[in-house]
Amino acid sequence: MTNMGEAELFNPATLPIGSYNTKLDGSGRVKLPAAVARFLRQFPEDRVFVTDLGEGFLRIFPLPVWHHNMRVMRANPDLAREAAAVMRMASNGELVDIDSQGRIVIPQRLRSDMSWEEGELRMAGGMGGSIEVFLEADYKASREQAREVAKDGLNTLLQRGMQL
Repeated sequence: MTNMGEAELFNPATLPIGSYNTKLDGSGRVKLPAAVARFLRQFPEDRVFVTDLGEGFLRIFPLPVWHHNMRVMRANPDLAREAAAVMRMASNGELVDIDSQGRIVIPQRLRSDMSWEEGELRMAGGMGGSIEVFLEADYKASREQAREVAKDGLNTLLQRGMQL
């Protein structure tokens, strides 16, 4: 088992690689890109937890991944303040069904909080098993912000064994 317990939760090889364009319609519906739908459908329930953790984008969590995160937060009393803040942010989220056509509905309160109306979205697999959901413009801005950190981080990761 890994430190994060990921081996119990999902096969990391199934996590979508790259990013995927999709659209948010006027009713808040989003068609999940095929790779994202395949990843989420490997779990026993056709339900996910959609929330905002204060990062400027939404996250879609398979329920076993979110339940694991809750266990991690409870198991680290030295991080009680931080865990409480994460839970406060997450409390605005909702359980959402994946319909037979591979769509979800982004809850209205999350769309309101994020100032999202219909338009272009970008989804990307997160490192820990969630799917990150951005407005297209925000995704581009986040990549620009990450550019300098990535340059420095890449050198460190290469020194620690990452391969290009």
